[in-house]
Amino acid sequence: MRICFFFEYRDLKGGYTNLIISLIKELYIQGIETVLFNFKDGLIANELLKSGVEINIVDLDTLDWKEIDEQIFSTDILLISIFLEVYHNFFNVNPRILYYDINDNICDVSKYKFGLSFHGLGKKFIQELLKNKSLIFMDNTGIDNLKNTFKLDIKEKVYLPLPVEMPEENIFISKPLNCSSSLNITYIGRSVSWKMMPLKKIIDDCVLLKFDKKIIITVVVDSITELKKIINLDTYINIKFIKIILFENLLPSQLQAFLLTTSDLHFGMGTAALDAAKLGIPTILIDASPNPFPEDYTYSWIFQSKDFSLGKFINKVKFEKGITMDALLSSIINSAEARSDYSIKSYEYVARYHSVKNIIPKLLDIVKNTEFRIKDARPYNLYFSRIHHILKDVLRNFIRKVLKFKASEIFRNVN
Repeated sequence: MRICFFFEYRDLKGGYTNLIISLIKELYIQGIETVLFNFKDGLIANELLKSGVEINIVDLDTLDWKEIDEQIFSTDILLISIFLEVYHNFFNVNPRILYYDINDNICDVSKYKFGLSFHGLGKKFIQELLKNKSLIFMDNTGIDNLKNTFKLDIKEKVYLPLPVEMPEENIFISKPLNCSSSLNITYIGRSVSWKMMPLKKIIDDCVLLKFDKKIIITVVVDSITELKKIINLDTYINIKFIKIILFENLLPSQLQAFLLTTSDLHFGMGTAALDAAKLGIPTILIDASPNPFPEDYTYSWIFQSKDFSLGKFINKVKFEKGITMDALLSSIINSAEARSDYSIKSYEYVARYHSVKNIIPKLLDIVKNTEFRIKDARPYNLYFSRIHHILKDVLRNFIRKVLKFKASEIFRNVN
């Protein structure tokens, strides 16, 4: 049995990329054979190479799908977090799958084009995955979504918290910290609205404090241009005690050094929160929303998380009441004892629940009992249906005929 991953992006930076890298590196260390369907010149391949990890990478640029049975076997496990249309190419081999719910779209498993959504199919799909022990959750977000959308009350919840590579010790706690003149805050996230609205809330709350110390907010995104389309940073130019510094496209292997030299306090969600907390940096777990945050939103430490949550969409569920930005920053600035306590608790929380060394044995136990195969998804996902492929052929032929007609018409006009 081999563990297989499929990722269609060559150079996408973000939590899912980091997740794949962490899992593959630890599987390699523990002697478990893995296969990655991606790109041999892609970001993941390069990051693995830096760590001396050599695995079988099936290059999507050169892959001949007619020979897919030479690349993946029926005895393999395909670990996925979304049902992609391209997976129909695996039907003849028909490997087992394990669906790892790491995002907010578990209820969209039977969505189709043109906004069509088949509620009944989606519910049956989820029930089949559960029955065949092929659905696991990173936290309680997916479980709550299934309860709200499909009225499914899952009795036997199988959690696999998001894994990260852990340093052997708390690195941050030994770092000299001087908050006498300034406080360094960091935030990492892709330039999409649901990750940038939390950043705007952080900045706005800092502005309201009117601190006598300088607050330096360093932000890492995938695109500064896109960030500026979402947040008008010019509105903060005249706030003398606030300084915003922007970076883009840091590699996963660059994050640790960056955070240790830049951060006194980190705000994050998902793997971006874990990446700081695992170093011992005091870390606030912030929620997500594509909309402006409510004025009364308050903050919580990562070690206060319940059911392994790494942030919720507060446009869908209520946020947990926590501490105000004023109380939060005051405790960090004014108390060395509090800073040390937050550091220790952040590091220990991640070490206890999210260390990839502890996660891999759990994953291997889970895949032993996984029974759902990729072809079993055909009745529940229209992208896998014969109707869909017939419609694609019809549309493709129609477009070809239209283009041919237009070309001949242009040729006649020219002559």
